[in-house]
Amino acid sequence: MSTIIIYSVVLLMTIVLGRIFQTSGNNALKALNSHGVFCGIVFSAPIVLLLSFRYGIGTDFYNYEKFYMHYVNNGISRYGVGIIFTYEFCKFFSPTFQSWIVLTSIMTVVPPLIILVHSSKSYLWLQLLALFCLYLGLWCNVIRQAIAISFITMAYYFMLKKSKFLFSICVVFAGTFHTSAFLLLPFALLINKRYVSFERSKWIFLFTIFLELLIVAFFLLWGKEYSFIYSSYVTSTMDLGLTNKFLLLSIPFYIPEICYLKKICSINIHNLTLYLLLFCDFLFNCLSIWVPYTFRMGHYFAIAHIFLIPQLLKYCENRECQFLLTLYYVFFFVFYFYITTFVLGFNGINVYQSIFEQL
Repeated sequence: MSTIIIYSVVLLMTIVLGRIFQTSGNNALKALNSHGVFCGIVFSAPIVLLLSFRYGIGTDFYNYEKFYMHYVNNGISRYGVGIIFTYEFCKFFSPTFQSWIVLTSIMTVVPPLIILVHSSKSYLWLQLLALFCLYLGLWCNVIRQAIAISFITMAYYFMLKKSKFLFSICVVFAGTFHTSAFLLLPFALLINKRYVSFERSKWIFLFTIFLELLIVAFFLLWGKEYSFIYSSYVTSTMDLGLTNKFLLLSIPFYIPEICYLKKICSINIHNLTLYLLLFCDFLFNCLSIWVPYTFRMGHYFAIAHIFLIPQLLKYCENRECQFLLTLYYVFFFVFYFYITTFVLGFNGINVYQSIFEQL
């Protein structure tokens, strides 16, 4: 019960802070928040503190501690240049593992929140709810991939701004933390394309999907030769019942998006790119039935849900429909978080422990 209260308080504080800054009429606050940076940093504080003070939660926590201390003592790491940079940074200022947890918590949470507040014109609070409910478990568990997802969120922002160069830079940077992030590079092909209609652009989308599948096959089937970590998942095992539950729990998020696909894309044909990302998310969730843990690759693409939510609500037929769809999202995001965290116990964050309990 105390864990539920802690998570609820942190989430509410984040939403309230975001709401205050987004709707404030104070000119000084608006000036500070003109680029979203100030606001993003401030209202990311509750989540950053929650993650920074954690200890022993998340199924991979002690593995990360072991790898970090091994690097501090021996200067050897199995990970990429991005993680090694964080090791060196903490080693220079404060070589404790908890200092690395603080640094990675900031890198995980602050960039996506800055992007959301900068790009969101409305329903920021609902986007924050979605981000918290979908990704808190990852933030506490798969730290390397969580950092990569943070920078992939920035990449999507530049994709929507039609900047192929900045999109590619963000993806490459994310790949230095987790090689699976390079899966997003083919999407650079879709930036700045003139989509006159779905019929004329479908071949580009089909080619991109085909390219994605080839890259996934390379990572999973031939990756061992090149020391890609995800290749080991081909021979690993996972409770398929758990995989099926996650697939079922994710289906409600796709329903409104499918219903509004034609309307959203007729208003802006470039939204087809976001729908392609969602298709890849669903594809990787389904692949987990046969190849365990490939749903983790889908986490990169699931961010598209968060970018689409404001558009779906904006173009509802009337206020009643808008209100009902908002309730729908609130219910299913909270339901998803509760079931995955406290019922299924996934990611090992169902009991929060802080560093202060170890003193």
